[in-house]
Amino acid sequence: MSATIPAVPAARSLQAMAIRKDEVMAVRSAGIVIQGDTGDRPRGRGRYLTLQQAADAYPAFSLRLLRRLAQERRIAFSRAGRCIVLAEADIEGYLDHNRVEPARWRSG
Repeated sequence: MSATIPAVPAARSLQAMAIRKDEVMAVRSAGIVIQGDTGDRPRGRGRYLTLQQAADAYPAFSLRLLRRLAQERRIAFSRAGRCIVLAEADIEGYLDHNRVEPARWRSG
């Protein structure tokens, strides 16, 4: 005796999921808060740069250094597929965090 599984039109359910995802992305990009959305995602991070673009834009960083900082989780990064991208705000924040102020000598 075999159990019969009711036929579910897969195309309709996949299409509904795709439409829902598009609606959610459109609402989020418009800045509307979705019910249950905490809103703790970073906003306004500026442009996103690949590691090569960041190394070209910031002479203080080599490609190898950026890869190492991302691997060691010492700089915030995002992934776009297999590509690692850095927000300009995160690069600037890393530079500000590692800034060394000059020593003040007392005369006297």
